[in-house]
Amino acid sequence: SLLSLLLAAAPALGPVPADTMRVFLVRHGQAYSNLDPEPDLPPDELDRLTDLGRGQSRVAAGFLKGQGVAAILVSPAGRGRDTAE
Repeated sequence: SLLSLLLAAAPALGPVPADTMRVFLVRHGQAYSNLDPEPDLPPDELDRLTDLGRGQSRVAAGFLKGQGVAAILVSPAGRGRDTAE
């Protein structure tokens, strides 16, 4: 699977030293607004993830699982909320 390939290629992260924090920045998955040509959809629908974008989000979640994530901060954009969910 794509997740297996990505995890195999990712460097081992190792433990985080005391009094430090590891931050992961994740960009949203593919949204309809990223397509070229952009589909003829209402603006709120353009701001949602495509099927590929939802798959990309699942891969990111698989990588982050077990990393000790304590908080997720997300923009108010629909594509960002969809990715975080």
